[in-house]
Amino acid sequence: MEVPAIWSHFDGLNDPRVERTRRHQLMDIVIISVLAVVAGADGWSDIVQFAEDRQDWFNNFLELPAGIPCDDTVGQVTSIERRYYITSLVADAALVGSRTLVC
Repeated sequence: MEVPAIWSHFDGLNDPRVERTRRHQLMDIVIISVLAVVAGADGWSDIVQFAEDRQDWFNNFLELPAGIPCDDTVGQVTSIERRYYITSLVADAALVGSRTLVC
């Protein structure tokens, strides 16, 4: 699957999970989490519910090799100490993306 250019802003994001237990793609979890929070999700279980409700849509552009990640997996990736870093990456990607919009 071809990776959209805007995702390159997340290349430096390290995966905090133990390698042998990784069933879900890091970028799948990050993209689901960002979109869910923008849509009003408040917590890991809300993020998972958001993704489950839209799994058919997510299947169009995410790999989801093991389906929708559980709330514990989302929590590992989006832990409090990582939120600020992820937020700065999202803001940077949004700024770059907004410069390419044509109105």
